[in-house]
Amino acid sequence: MIEVIVTMKRGLICVLLIVLLLAAFSSGVAENFSLRNGITCSDTMSSVEEKESLSIAEKTENTLKTVEGTIASIDKSYIVYTFSSDKTLEDVYMDFGVHIGKPEQAISAYSTVYEALSSKYGKPSTIEGGSWYVIYGSAVERYASNVSFLKGLGLTPSLQDCAQWILRYDDINVKIDLIRYAPNGVSSKSVSSDVIVSYHFFTDEEEQNALNVLKDQKQSNQDDL
Repeated sequence: MIEVIVTMKRGLICVLLIVLLLAAFSSGVAENFSLRNGITCSDTMSSVEEKESLSIAEKTENTLKTVEGTIASIDKSYIVYTFSSDKTLEDVYMDFGVHIGKPEQAISAYSTVYEALSSKYGKPSTIEGGSWYVIYGSAVERYASNVSFLKGLGLTPSLQDCAQWILRYDDINVKIDLIRYAPNGVSSKSVSSDVIVSYHFFTDEEEQNALNVLKDQKQSNQDDL
């Protein structure tokens, strides 16, 4: 009788261990990041072309740009995929259109994308001081570039809304940047307002290198005082 009980307990323990292992395995699979149409950071240019439902309008050695289409129910949107030196996906930029003289459309587009991202990834990440995290993607770079361009035209750029997410998965880290920006006077009929978002993939090593550079810069600034 005792032997039967021991055997049953051992069998139960084995079953529990199997269940736990399966749960852990399932959790690991769920923690892998993927974009629309199952596109992942390990995809090459050819595999992204196969998976992307929008036609490719422009192609360079390391980028793919789609035609304008509907993304997140927003018309006239397009995507730019950028690939790293090892030929795998590194950054995804989405532009949800320039809304000339219609700031309410840009506000609505930003709200739609913000709600979709928050629903999927939770609340945006909060960075001390309200600044951009040391890792950022093409949306921040595009915004900074356009700020410089607009200033050259005598316009004063205005950051209307922004949010950022720092996500960590089993296979990769992801930085999401969401921005709505325009020159000041966004209510003017002649002023445009743009909504953009980027997904930037980065490794722990890349993050540490960026943090080290930031640390060195802060130390250098202190030494100059």
